Amino acid sequence: DWDVFPLHYLEKLNNQNYRETCDYLEKKDLNRYFQDSPESNILLDQTATDILFHLLQHSAYHRGQIVLNLKLEK
Repeated sequence: DWDVFPLHYLEKLNNQNYRETCDYLEKKDLNRYFQDSPESNILLDQTATDILFHLLQHSAYHRGQIVLNLKLEK
């Protein structure tokens, strides 16, 4: 189930997310390395840029899912 929000709320949320993202990108070292181990036997060594690129790809995937579901409901 999806929550229903008024359009003005979503616009406000989108603008806030945009400002916070721009602030992060301006202030942080995007070449900094992060080491993460989501599974005990795998060590990931990625830069902030790598992680942000993955997030963008992942969000594009979900936008595609939403579009597909909307088309199927017609």
